[in-house]
This record gives sequence, structure tokens and C-alpha cells, in this order.
Amino acid sequence: MDRGLIPEEIINRIRDRADIVEVISAHLSLSKTGQNFKGLCPFHAEKTPSFIVSPSRQMFHCFGCGEGGNIFTFLMKVEGSSFPTVVRNLGEKYGIRVEERSVSPEARQRAEQVDRLVELNKAAAEFFHKTLLKGQAASPARAYLKERGITPETIERFDIGYAPSSWDGALKALRSGGKQAKVGWTVEDLAAAGLIVARDQAGTKPGDASGYYDRFRGRVILPIRDLQKRVIGFGGRVLDDGVPKYLNSPETPLFRKGRALYGLEVAREGITREDQVVIVEGYFDAIALHQAGVTNVVATLGTALTSEHVEIIRRFTRRVVLLFDPDAAGVRAALRTLDLFLGSGLAVQVGSLPEGEDPDTFIRSRDPEAFTTLVRQAPSLLDFTVAGSLAIGLQGSVEDRVRCVEEVLALALLQKLSNPVEKAAALRHVADRLGMEEKVLVERYRQLTRNSPVADNGWSDASRGPVESAPLPKDEEVLVRLLLHGALASPMLALLAADDFTDSRARRLVALILERRDERGEGDWSR
Repeated sequence: MDRGLIPEEIINRIRDRADIVEVISAHLSLSKTGQNFKGLCPFHAEKTPSFIVSPSRQMFHCFGCGEGGNIFTFLMKVEGSSFPTVVRNLGEKYGIRVEERSVSPEARQRAEQVDRLVELNKAAAEFFHKTLLKGQAASPARAYLKERGITPETIERFDIGYAPSSWDGALKALRSGGKQAKVGWTVEDLAAAGLIVARDQAGTKPGDASGYYDRFRGRVILPIRDLQKRVIGFGGRVLDDGVPKYLNSPETPLFRKGRALYGLEVAREGITREDQVVIVEGYFDAIALHQAGVTNVVATLGTALTSEHVEIIRRFTRRVVLLFDPDAAGVRAALRTLDLFLGSGLAVQVGSLPEGEDPDTFIRSRDPEAFTTLVRQAPSLLDFTVAGSLAIGLQGSVEDRVRCVEEVLALALLQKLSNPVEKAAALRHVADRLGMEEKVLVERYRQLTRNSPVADNGWSDASRGPVESAPLPKDEEVLVRLLLHGALASPMLALLAADDFTDSRARRLVALILERRDERGEGDWSR
């Protein structure tokens, strides 16, 4: 947030002191080439590095997308920060005091609120951590972590804490200040940080603490940090069978769940060193792997991966390994992820653990070498998707097998590949996995897309000319996805007919699904 005008001489001092290679290397992997450094551009998808950093000129330039500038420009773009914020952060990093001239009261107030929330989250993390280490009521949490094999060193490294089970333990401690904070925090600050929740009661006066209670109670607390290692939010894990098992901070001026990856600030060096990132689904999966020495691991925060996650990952590596459960839900998750990663320039593999295992239990019962082998042998995302479709679908005639992967051909993969060479390679790969002749699969794909309004990117008849890509109507898309995932019960299936759909692609696919249901007499087509 802008606080004021920074004198030009201060900006020049910081520019002269800072090393652009050092700063950019903290955000993406660079390799030396002659007098310069190069890497994959963080601002657009590419497979061949075209992002050049010049130490002598203290400038960067991408020959692929045209982005360029100095150290301030880079940090503004990659962090989404304002110019004053970038200058202040660099000044602090290099020991240069940044003095600013005054600006509007509103702008100053916004900046001060963000700074206050950063300090409040830091104080809250300290409170939770000290409660875990010394609080008498935290003995069940200490026993829980010990049972999970979490060492004292790991507890310190990840700043793991515990939220008292009382309704207002954190609220009282943070409002009073004391050892956990330099000052007492206001109810408004605590609410803005998502640490307390308003009671459902009318007539509560603003600032009245009795109208609020702690969001996190009786949970192991896991601070979530950004790349600057600031605490931006928290995750809390129950010790018993309570629900929800995991609870995250709400969206705040600092915290956006769809952008954050747990452990990225400690995994950054490992990711750069290995030129690969492993993405798991749980906090403790990531913690256990780091404890075992596998340090290029991050975790999602209980949500699906987003395009923003992909952009963050691309700053550090183009090699990604996802760990999904080896069941139907895992295959469906892979299909959704396949759609997300198309055109990203990332090479994606999917690792599957033995049934009943997760990364935490796997690494504790085996050793890091076994996990490294599993990652190394992980199939590509496309291979995993096709194999999974075959495993959960019908296995029989060639036509049956083709139907099992038509969701890949028609909806997820080939329709979104703009490069004809990539499309041909993908079809060849699918044909190999099905044990079919490539020309048979190509002809089947042409049949699927001949009357489709979606552009075929080089596979349709040339005489038809280009056609516009059009999405499915929203209600039809929802129904098609429910059908593909076997989520409609027999009574609902009985009410559907292919002619109910206005989109030709949907009609063809629904007709195939219903035909298959009628042939087998089954209500759930996915079995």
C-alpha cells in the first residue's frame, strides 16, 4: 500500500545496492549463459527459456512476451505489490532506511491496516506456538504430534502451535498484549485477520469482545506464510473426529486460499535445486516429507489447484509431480487438473501411492529413497488420465474402450490443444495406451468433432474452414460432468434424453452414455 512519496535519492541508493540476479533467483530458477542469466519467463507460458537477466545493466527482458524492466518492475509484477511497497521491502533487505513524504489519510490508513495485520498474525503465531510448547492444556496436542512422528525440530521449523479449546483464549491473550504482542490488538483487527468470529446476536456494540469468539479452538495450528515469510493465515487440525477436520483462515487483505501453497517459502530452495515441485494435498503430508529430507514439497490448502497456483509454480520450475489417490476420485481430480495445466508449458506427472497410504504414512513406513523412486517412475498426467479412465470404465471391445476415454478426447484434452503437432502426439499416445491402431482412433475422433462447433485445430476437413470455439451452456455442462463422473442416480438418469440438450457435442456424448446404460441395464454408467 502507498504511504507516501519516496525521495528519488533513496530509490537510487536501493537500485545501486540491490542485485537483480539475487532478487529474481528467489522467485524463479536461473542458469548462467555467458555474461547473463536465463530462465523460464514467469509472465507467460513457455517451454524454452527466453527470460534474460543482465547483471551489468541490472535489467531483465523476455524475448517471448516482451516484458522487461528493472528490479522494481519485476517485483511489482511478480508480487502484485505497489512501487512504494517494493522499495520499502528492498530497503529493509539491504539496510537502507526509507523515509516518505505524506500522502492522503485514506491511503496511509490502508497501508497501516495491512502492516498491522502482518504484525497481528505474527503475534498470533507466537501465541499459538508458545501455547503448544508450554501450555498445560496443550498436552494432548503434544502427544498427537509425537504420535505422528513430528520431531521438536520440525515443530520449531514450521512454527507449529496449538489453539486453546476455550472460546476466547486467543482473543483475551491478543487483546491484552503482554508477552505475545507489543500492544493490545483491537476487536476490529482480530476480526479483520480472521482470528475471531462474530456471535450470532443482535445489538452487539462495535468493539465489544463479548460479541466474538475464537475461530480456532482445540486445534493444532499451522501458520501459512508467503514468499516473504510473513504469516498470512492459519490452518487448524482437530485432535479428535470433530468436523471440519481442517479449518483455514477466511479470505483477508493478506490471505487468498486460491493463491497460497503451504510450505512454499521453505520448499523454494529445494524446488530450485531439484528443478521439480511435488504437490500433495495435506499440511502434514508436506511436513512429514520435509522432515524426511524431501524438501521440494508443497501442499494445497484443502482446495483444488488454481490457475494462480500454476503461475506461481512456473516461477520456480517447469516440472511438476502431483500426488492423487489411486481411485475414481483421484482420476477425476486428474482430469480437472489436466484441463488446468494444458498450455502451461509445464511437464506434469502423477504419482500414486499404495492403497490406504498417504505421503505421511508412506514416508514414515519406508525411506526417502522409496519416495524418490515413486516420484521418478510417476506417469505423465495424460498417461495417468487414460489409464485411470480404463481402470474405472468398461474393459472389453475396442468400442467399449474408446467410449471410456471419449471424455478425454471430446471434452478435456484434444479440444484444448491448439498445436496440431501436440494433438497428433497426444492421439498417438492414447492409441498406444488403448492398444489400437492410431488411424482407428483418429477416425473416431473425427467422428466426434465433425459436427462440433469447437474448432478442430487442424484435424477437421479443410473444406469446412475455421469454426468458432463455443462453450457448452452452463446447465448442460453441469449435467454432462455429473454424467461423466457417475454422480446421477437411476431415477434422474431415467428422465434424461439426448434430445434434451441443445449442444451437438453434449447430445452425442449423452447418447453414448445412455446407450451404454441401456445395453448393460445399469443405473450407474461409470461402473
